Amino acid sequence: NSINVLSSRALPHNAPSNTVKDVIEEDLAISVKSVLSEDIHEIPELGRRWTIVFSHHVGEHGRDVNIPLLQVIDDNLQGKDAQVWTHTGFEGRGILNGTFA
Repeated sequence: NSINVLSSRALPHNAPSNTVKDVIEEDLAISVKSVLSEDIHEIPELGRRWTIVFSHHVGEHGRDVNIPLLQVIDDNLQGKDAQVWTHTGFEGRGILNGTFA
């Protein structure tokens, strides 16, 4: 979590959806609506995707639906051509509050 500099524990390549959700909520203090995990190939070791829908996090000004960007640390990846990345499908859809001129 780039806002509060928290890191999560390591996740195995075959982590189920509920584990990924628990790790994000417990370790990074970000509320998650849902996590979908799917094998990209018939053999899970050849590719896995987690699609995560976030709810909110509690930031400096209270509840905020604009979730901080997550970073992936791939130091412990093993295997030929092993890689990991994140993708933000969209951002900035939070409701604006306050007085505007």
